[in-house]
Amino acid sequence: MHSAKHQKIISKQKTNQDQNYNNLNTIKFYHVLEYNCIIFFLSYFLAELLLFDILL
Repeated sequence: MHSAKHQKIISKQKTNQDQNYNNLNTIKFYHVLEYNCIIFFLSYFLAELLLFDILL
């Protein structure tokens, strides 16, 4: 059985691990979001160019 003090340290370490994991997920999420935005804008501009060429 762990002492109360030891238990506190263990739970603190666990909290830190969880926080690191959450931060990693957040970074991954924004990375994907950024990637999607770039693709969206690229395809949007391509479509604009194509439509513009067709209309003219």
